[in-house]
Formats: sequence, C-alpha cells, structure tokens
Amino acid sequence: MGHILVTGGTGKTGRRVVADLRGRQIPCVAASRSSSGVGEVTFDWSDPVTWEYAIRDVDAAYLVAPMGASDPASLMIQFIEVARLAGVRRFVLLSASLLPAGGPAMGQVQPVPPVFWHGMGRSEADVVHGELHGGDS
Repeated sequence: MGHILVTGGTGKTGRRVVADLRGRQIPCVAASRSSSGVGEVTFDWSDPVTWEYAIRDVDAAYLVAPMGASDPASLMIQFIEVARLAGVRRFVLLSASLLPAGGPAMGQVQPVPPVFWHGMGRSEADVVHGELHGGDS
C-alpha cells in the first residue's frame, strides 16, 4: 500500500487527519507550503513543480482547497488529473457543504472521477481511511 497524501497537512483539519492516520499506523505524508521534517513534503497548489514530488509513492489523497486562489477548482482539477496519471487512485475532498456535481465552487471538482466527499459527523481519519480503501469505516 502506498502513502496517503494529506494536503494542508499542517493546517487545522489536515494535521488532525495526519495524526489520526499515523496513530493507526497508516502511512501518510503531510503536504504543506513549508514542510519542515520527516513525513512532510513541500506542496503548493500554485506551483505544479511541487506536485510531482508530493505524489511519489502515493495512492490516495486528502484534498483541502487552496486558500486565496482566484479559481481553486481549476487548480484542484489540474492536480487530480496529474495525480491520476501518476497512479493516485482515490481522493477525498474536504468540503464544508454538499454541492451537486458541476455546481458552484468545489462542485466543479466533483465530476473528476474518482473523488469522494468528506463525511460529516465522523473523524477525518475514519472518512479518509474508509473512503480511500473502498469501504465504510
């Protein structure tokens, strides 16, 4: 099994996902603009050069939308396409609300298969682990 890439891995939700996954002995890597140690990788939504290294040995990704981007959906779609070509098979998108496929904002990301939506009321790690590995946890 490859690693799970957690974008925003040092942020509010990402660091919790990383901690929960590591607590369960699930291999993961925290991706952020300023990686600083073991188990972290530099990742910047606006710099596709960082994507290639970040997705190395990754078969699943937890995606936190890029903050401050004028068009976050297009950046995410581009990343998902690159990641899929590199062998990343599953994605979980952190979303504050349920949006229909093709709808506004992050709804534009949903039609890019296979993207799985973040569930409400369950720990992030339960959702990530269950959805990334093909079942409910």
